[in-house]
Amino acid sequence: MRNKENTAILFVNLGTPENLTISSIRKNLKEFLMDKRVIDLPFFLRFIIVYFFIIPFRPFNTLKKYQEVWNHTLNLSPLIYYSEQFIKKLKEKIPNVAIDYAMRYGKPTIKEKMQQFYNQGYRYLHIIPLYPQYSTSTYGSLIAEICRVNQQLWDPFILSFEEVYNDDEDFIQLWMNKIQSIKNYQDYYVLFTFHGIPERHIIKSDRLNLCLKEGCCEKYPEYCYKAQSIFISRKIAQKLNLKHYDVVYQSRLGRTKWLTPYLQEYLLNIINNFNKIILVPLSFTSDCLETLEELNISTRKLVEEHNKKIELIVIDSLNDDDEWINYWIKRIKNFF
Repeated sequence: MRNKENTAILFVNLGTPENLTISSIRKNLKEFLMDKRVIDLPFFLRFIIVYFFIIPFRPFNTLKKYQEVWNHTLNLSPLIYYSEQFIKKLKEKIPNVAIDYAMRYGKPTIKEKMQQFYNQGYRYLHIIPLYPQYSTSTYGSLIAEICRVNQQLWDPFILSFEEVYNDDEDFIQLWMNKIQSIKNYQDYYVLFTFHGIPERHIIKSDRLNLCLKEGCCEKYPEYCYKAQSIFISRKIAQKLNLKHYDVVYQSRLGRTKWLTPYLQEYLLNIINNFNKIILVPLSFTSDCLETLEELNISTRKLVEEHNKKIELIVIDSLNDDDEWINYWIKRIKNFF
């Protein structure tokens, strides 16, 4: 029977380069982009794209971006820093529960953390993804990797996975609190921004033949990333009585069609009519390159180049906020 003595909990985030070097960035990109659930093409095509068109060029630009947001004092990427702070605080609050974290791509690896728990004698392993919405390229890939590693163990763990919590009322309240902390927030145009994914990923996950039909995103399919992003954004907007809001997608890679509207294009369309804008990064629970550099530096610079009168506020991710810590303490206690 599962209990605190025989169960370990592993939080998992997406991943980050280990060091501020070209070689480290290349290694991270290779592992990430060669995942068939990230670039969903046959291996040969995926190999050509990654090794001949991305790896030779993209790391240099990525390095410059990381240099802007890296924690140089501790020599840690922002994602690693906030992950460690998050786990440290959780362990202090619930020391009688075995808790750790890993990265889907990069270090600390899922394999090494699972092996540690295995060597410590735990029988059950509960996996908690630090991405609140489901997509095949994040949650789906994580499930596949956990199962792959688990089957290599002589006595595999009895696994369980945290359900997607994008629609959880307490989770929604965390983001509402952040928005409400901004004075006169209802006077702003609020853009809920999510990490983009290729549109074909949505279509491939459409098991019930609902996608791209009238009112399809009014429903809440467990496998539809777009519907989930619309759901939480609308829920927050309704609860806060927002006058102007929309859902946008960022971090596009390649030339294929990704979920729209694209963040930066959308911003350029509204900045002449609205001079107070809030960006809410709902798909990120920890600040990382996509929030600290893409939103707070690159996007801010783009907006200011077109309209210097714009007041742009980028809300921090949940990171190691006390409310975020307490949220997981409650869920973990309910798990046992």
